Amino acid sequence: MSENQPILRSSYSPISSRMHVLLRTIYKKRYDYLFISPFFILFAIFFIYPAIRSIILSFYEREGVGFYLPVGIENYIKLAQDTLFLKSIFNSIFIMVLSTIPQMILAIALAVALNITWLRFRGIWRAIYFSPIIISAVVVAVIFELIFDKQYGFINYILSLVDIGKIGWTNTESLSKISIIILVTWRWTGWNMVIVLAGLQSIPIDLYDAAKVDGAQGWELFRFITLPLLRPVLVFIAMLSTIDGLRLFAEPAILTNGGPAESSLTMVMYLYRQAFVYQNFGYASAIAVAIFVFVAVMSAIAWRFLNFNQ
Repeated sequence: MSENQPILRSSYSPISSRMHVLLRTIYKKRYDYLFISPFFILFAIFFIYPAIRSIILSFYEREGVGFYLPVGIENYIKLAQDTLFLKSIFNSIFIMVLSTIPQMILAIALAVALNITWLRFRGIWRAIYFSPIIISAVVVAVIFELIFDKQYGFINYILSLVDIGKIGWTNTESLSKISIIILVTWRWTGWNMVIVLAGLQSIPIDLYDAAKVDGAQGWELFRFITLPLLRPVLVFIAMLSTIDGLRLFAEPAILTNGGPAESSLTMVMYLYRQAFVYQNFGYASAIAVAIFVFVAVMSAIAWRFLNFNQ
């Protein structure tokens, strides 16, 4: 036994020593950890626990009030065959793509314009373009519901001045997604503009001065200096727009309620219906897990595509 004791001591002492150092460090910084603990406690309660609970619940089916029956992967098999869920995926991708592209173009254009040194009242203009993001999504959706109203909407009033008939923006399958795209673009362009503007102001002015000495002008400065140096910022905006676009809920829920004929139904709206309208919490949990995986995969693809030259 005495011969084995040094071997046991040598194999376990490094681990116990590291644990002792770790615990001693935590104890020394206990007040620092105490101050940041509320965030981690709330994060665990409201994010980690619900996520784990949803994964577990996705393998069950509700049987009466408070009773759940284990069904294995049946919910996921059903989900793969659910044509309405597949349609909601298409709608979400369609809205995400056609709202992200104009957002980025308009954000770059506005940021470049509002970065001009001789422009007066730049701060006021920036605040005006940024202001839509501070308004509640519900309020914005209600306002646009009035703007797109077929009978008394502002857009149809303008069109009537040039003898164009009334258009059912939110009541037509081919236009319901377009109305949501216009709303999302209007609401988030100012946010993206501020991020691009911060990127523009981080570009050293010496680069532009040196390029001007070499004869570069206007478009050449933008193409060969501004855009390449803005690439990380644009990738960041594209990633955020991809994630936000795929989890869109409030705007289409109020503006079109997923209609007509589910033409504007998004993935999160379908999740909400299954959970809180039909009370299919097990199936809704499977949808939540599927949405998480789908958004993660789409974000990875977007990241890979946007960084293919790096």
